[in-house]
Amino acid sequence: ISGSETQKARILVQFPIEQISGSRANGTIPASGSVNFYLKMYNVQYPETVPANYYVTIDPASGSWDEGYGLDLENYSDKGQSGSVGYGANWKYRSTTDYPYVWTLEGGDLSVGYQKTFHFDTGLEDLEVDVTNIVEAQISGVIPNDGFLVRLQTPYENGTNQTTYYTKRFSARSSEYFYKVPALEVRWEAVIKYRDWE
Repeated sequence: ISGSETQKARILVQFPIEQISGSRANGTIPASGSVNFYLKMYNVQYPETVPANYYVTIDPASGSWDEGYGLDLENYSDKGQSGSVGYGANWKYRSTTDYPYVWTLEGGDLSVGYQKTFHFDTGLEDLEVDVTNIVEAQISGVIPNDGFLVRLQTPYENGTNQTTYYTKRFSARSSEYFYKVPALEVRWEAVIKYRDWE
């Protein structure tokens, strides 16, 4: 927050749910109810002040969007849709190729009723949250697979708290560190139980 101006930022991230569906169909991943899915995003350390003691929400995005390719992390000067030219989704525009190009709600559309929250204590933590209900709904086609929208919880984002939350950074899929790219982790108990029959 700078004076009366509130600056907002959100993250869009998407995974190939169809590959998970295929793995379930061929028996590699267990059926619904026997598996959990975790969204994992990894903190990027840098020398500036990071936000602390705040919540983020994770919702399923609703509406296709284009990934940007800008790399300006300092001045955020990479622009989105402008007439027929654009560089991916931003606060107003979701796509450069898919009409209508704008979000219905600025900042990104979402499917209601699936929201998850995550608390950052020091601000240096990685994000790890169980998103099983979202992924299962995407697999079954109840909601579209348009990825996840990660944002500050409403009181933190809309300026109600009158606090600056600085900048939190996560590794992108283009990170040079393979084990730090965003991941949708699949977990299940693979245990075979034997009974000693007499």
